[in-house]
Amino acid sequence: MYRWCDEHGCMLTGHSVEETLLSTQMLGCAGCSPSYAYEHIPGIDNLTKYNVSKLMARQVGSVAGQLGKKQVLTESFGCCGYDTTPRELKAIAEKQYVHGVNLLCHHLFAYSLSGQGKTDHPPCFSRHMPWWEHFGGFNRYFARLGWLLANSRTQTNCLVVNPMASVYLTYERSREADCRKTDESFARLQEKLNRYGILYDIADEQIMAEHGKIAGNSLRIGLRDYTYVVVPACETLSPSTKRILRQYLQAGGRVYSESEIQMTDGVPDDWGFLKSNADLAEIAAAGAVAVETDGKAEYTYRVGHGFEFLYIVNVEREPAHIRVPRGFARADLLSLKTYRHPREFELQGGESILLLPGTGERVPRFKEEREIASEFRFAGAQDNALVLDTVRLREGVFPVHFTMRGLWDHGNCAMYDPAYRLRPFGAEHVRIAFEN
Repeated sequence: MYRWCDEHGCMLTGHSVEETLLSTQMLGCAGCSPSYAYEHIPGIDNLTKYNVSKLMARQVGSVAGQLGKKQVLTESFGCCGYDTTPRELKAIAEKQYVHGVNLLCHHLFAYSLSGQGKTDHPPCFSRHMPWWEHFGGFNRYFARLGWLLANSRTQTNCLVVNPMASVYLTYERSREADCRKTDESFARLQEKLNRYGILYDIADEQIMAEHGKIAGNSLRIGLRDYTYVVVPACETLSPSTKRILRQYLQAGGRVYSESEIQMTDGVPDDWGFLKSNADLAEIAAAGAVAVETDGKAEYTYRVGHGFEFLYIVNVEREPAHIRVPRGFARADLLSLKTYRHPREFELQGGESILLLPGTGERVPRFKEEREIASEFRFAGAQDNALVLDTVRLREGVFPVHFTMRGLWDHGNCAMYDPAYRLRPFGAEHVRIAFEN
């Protein structure tokens, strides 16, 4: 299909299913990364408000950078619920953009909310939403941010080998918990790298076998060269990975390993040559820019044709403490102006900042205080609500009414079928009837 699209002037895009964890990827394709090589615009699907996006966004961003794919798509916001605020939507997208995504596909634009349209994994992005008139600014922000990311290259010198093969050894559909230890150890490694301020790409073993080679004392995958390789805790890797790691060490490459591998393709084998000759402090010191965080914020440092920038996102709910080098000014992507900004600062939960080299303009002084409440019109609760459907519940003899918002709270999708059977998570089946 990829070749057919090439021959017919089309671009292939899309996403796999369950990309969130290594173990959940077994449900769809036993590893998403190799398929990204055969998409012109590789993509992912981020569901719910609280999905952990670090692994899947970093995976797709790494392959795109290695193979020269300019745009990286995310279908986002499905199952977040109608009560999700624009501020929350922005945070959901940015925790993916900081790892390599640069093109936003909103789930979904509803031409009509009739029938089951109103319950198709909301929210929707159309005139039905109360903040629709301000949606243009939201889209302008991500269009400009996406342009900067798509037209620049992340400045990373560190490669982390993907331990996906270890999941194969223990995966059983009926006992998924057995293979979650690989997910947990890899997540801990990612958190550790972030605390050290280390920028990194992830190396899929198949991509590395097809596009990897030794270049001097660096490991090159496609368009990217890496002077440090991190091997996570894992049980097995492929013969091609073993060969290229051996060659890399013989060429003077620097390796940090948390693994005591004893198998190749699941067969007992000798990996005695794989020893650490670098630590995380050394890798951090060799980075292109020194950014200090308390582990809550993620960042990328990128260089394009005639520009460079730091993009930092607090992916947690608590404030993040950050310290950056001198000589950066805050950029506002809506006003297209820059402002002076301190080296050391806090980002509130879900907030982001874009920093460009330069001193920036002087931040305007605040004027005298004045009363402004009279300049606003305050709407009542009923004037600022869109009732989608009313559901009548009967439990015993007491009828209860609620709106569909209650069914989608906290990103949990209440599951129902056309036979009017409803089962919110953790509740018993009850019979419902929709009132038009």
